[in-house]
Amino acid sequence: MKGIKLGVAVLALAFVGCGGQGGVGTGFPDPPTGSVLLASGPGINGGTSLRIYRAGDTWEYAVSGTMLREEFDQSSTRVSRNQGPVTGSMTRTITAVTVTGIGPCFKVTDALTFKLNGGLPTVEVLETYLSQAVDGSVTMLGRRQNSSNAAPGVGGSTQPWLPGTLGAGASVGGAGRFDHTLTGYPSTTFDISTAFAVTGSSTVTADSSPVFNTWRALYTDSMHNNWSVMAWFKAFNISNGFIFKTKEDISSTDEWAASIGAPVERKYNSTRIDSVVHGDVSYTPPTYDGTTGALITPESIAYEYHTINRTLNLDMVLRRRSLQ
Repeated sequence: MKGIKLGVAVLALAFVGCGGQGGVGTGFPDPPTGSVLLASGPGINGGTSLRIYRAGDTWEYAVSGTMLREEFDQSSTRVSRNQGPVTGSMTRTITAVTVTGIGPCFKVTDALTFKLNGGLPTVEVLETYLSQAVDGSVTMLGRRQNSSNAAPGVGGSTQPWLPGTLGAGASVGGAGRFDHTLTGYPSTTFDISTAFAVTGSSTVTADSSPVFNTWRALYTDSMHNNWSVMAWFKAFNISNGFIFKTKEDISSTDEWAASIGAPVERKYNSTRIDSVVHGDVSYTPPTYDGTTGALITPESIAYEYHTINRTLNLDMVLRRRSLQ
């Protein structure tokens, strides 16, 4: 069984005025609507024109792979190590939303649920905010990880994410910076760079699915956010477990069927480093001389932190889709 991995962002989705027509320009009939199990049968030509996405489009993937997770204290001493097989599922859903700083757009929610060594499930969520042009090309407008205590990063700059036409040599990519500036939340930036490049055609056969004629694409995605512990403590009195810095690098090989707007299979690799508040957090407000106004005690925050390094390798195989 071949695979795909999604994480954080990768089966790209989009929007044309929050609602388009499926199958535009593909040369093939629209895919079936409703929840469809991909049963064995005649092959499907994935087409070249990227589907025009619609609110309610959903793709479901079976997930398997491996994970290594290591935790280190501030002196770089390893305090835990866990490694083993991973099983789970990945669901990507498109909804139409209006976001401050963006306006009407699509929110693509990637929800990855997995168990390591058959243990308790872990759920990770990546939200990507997108627009889609009439020619089918997709632009990223903002991002948010794990519903992360704040508004999505928006503004700053946008970035191309998917080409409207898939074929050998097609490629897009670039770098973007999205600013978290919602009133009431401490501001920060979300730096991201992506690259999507089609290397040629392929034929994919997966369990419980027909043969697909696909385009093989190489995808990379680098994300980095860095929150102010001081600002978050003052605003929300943060405590243990607060992730104040994340750096994640993703690479994947995707087998794309353009007419259904998603990969049929994906092989995905992610390396992520999280810096997490660990131990008591203490805050010292500033004090000033009452006569001169001179600063006596600077404002400060003290905390312990741990670093969590994780490598996740996943195979993802499309099992169901619901296209509106």
